[in-house]
Amino acid sequence: MLHQAFGMNTRVNDIHEAASESRRQLDPFKAVAQDLSEVELLLKKELSSEAALILDVSRYLFNSGGKRFRPALHLLSAQLVGLENDVKYKVAAAIECVHTATLLHDDVVDNATIRRGKPSANVVWGDHASVLVGDFLFTTAVKWILETGDMALTRRVAETCTKMAEGEAFQMKSTYPLKPSEEEYLHVVRLKTAGLISLSCYSAAMLAGLDGNIYESLQRFGHGVGMAFQVVDDALDYCSDADEFGKALGKDLEEGKVTLPLLHALSNADRRDRKVLESILSSRVPEPADFARAQEIINRTRGVEYAIDRARQMVEGAKKSLKTFEPSPSREALFKLANFTVTRNK
Repeated sequence: MLHQAFGMNTRVNDIHEAASESRRQLDPFKAVAQDLSEVELLLKKELSSEAALILDVSRYLFNSGGKRFRPALHLLSAQLVGLENDVKYKVAAAIECVHTATLLHDDVVDNATIRRGKPSANVVWGDHASVLVGDFLFTTAVKWILETGDMALTRRVAETCTKMAEGEAFQMKSTYPLKPSEEEYLHVVRLKTAGLISLSCYSAAMLAGLDGNIYESLQRFGHGVGMAFQVVDDALDYCSDADEFGKALGKDLEEGKVTLPLLHALSNADRRDRKVLESILSSRVPEPADFARAQEIINRTRGVEYAIDRARQMVEGAKKSLKTFEPSPSREALFKLANFTVTRNK
């Protein structure tokens, strides 16, 4: 596996130091700890089936960690707009189900072997079971959204899921030898990741019956945070610690995916280094040493730094979207959750 070639470097140390500093600050997840526990209870109680396989895979997934980033965004947004209706728990749980379902399907498409530091479900139970349970989670999410009685929200969830599938299809078409432009890469991120994270935020405004500036502010905030989240995720594939990251490093390179750090390197490397990168990308089965060579070139062209800087800009823009709200603990927690996207190491 390519991740075996990974070695610590200055960029990794910088990211780890930033992550440590972030953890020393107020944990934004604590601001909705009680609400998140309600979501966990709902997931455990309602994800039931007579089929033991569905129960086993579901429990394996939801007990394997994960900070519930999207539910936390939804619940903090609900706090921000004063939504107290318990329907927020079903929406938060539904969003987490959609996210988990996409992970299951993505791992099958990508032939992934590790997810959140554990063998991925497709390795443990096989591709068929992973696709089946992913479908089960999608339909469970639809049921919960329908139970809100909000048809506008139901349409938005359906549209978001459609765009996520389109994003995956665009990404499959963007593998080497095709070299996407930065805008094409960001378009995939917009569809595949930012849409659901944005929905996590503005759905609170919809449930509260709010539109106009409040809805648009939360939509823009979620969009910026979602874009940054994926850009950082792609950067971590080249500079994180494999054990902390929770999945195999170098997987994007192995699959020929041209993400922002590599895209920046291809555009800024000299002719010799660019040929090396193109040779690695065109290889059907890159060797571990290839990842080290690619990583060295990406470091030399500051590809990771470029991606992290772009993510920081996205986060700062997202935070400005919430300036329309008065200062409050929930707004501050949302700011810190936005900062978390660029200081995390997994």
